[in-house]
Amino acid sequence: MKKNIVTLLISLFLTACAVQPPKPVSNDGGFSKGYSLVFNNFSSDERMKIEEYLVGFSGYGHHRPVDCSRRRCEYWYESSSSSARLNRNINHMLNRMGIEANVVFSGNTFRVDRITLRRSGAVMQSIIIAS
Repeated sequence: MKKNIVTLLISLFLTACAVQPPKPVSNDGGFSKGYSLVFNNFSSDERMKIEEYLVGFSGYGHHRPVDCSRRRCEYWYESSSSSARLNRNINHMLNRMGIEANVVFSGNTFRVDRITLRRSGAVMQSIIIAS
């Protein structure tokens, strides 16, 4: 059983890492557009939830992770929706998840930077240690 799970995880990892040219897809009969979606300062649990939302957006074609690290993940996302519609969907998703973030669109790239606040306890602890 464990061997099957490990094999499945390795297979999913290798599939996600494979570099493949994007395929044109259209759900609404319109032309598919490709977007780069970059999420900064999101946890892995939050990114999993984000992926669930991405597939539910209107005009969704497909998506795949391009480059992911601990706090940054870039996806290639294809949709027949306009960039304005995708921007609204991303902001609505963040609102429903209760996350504050800055969303910037330029060219075909959406950059979503989570707003993180430092905890006062961490600041106090560093002051106490430095004293």
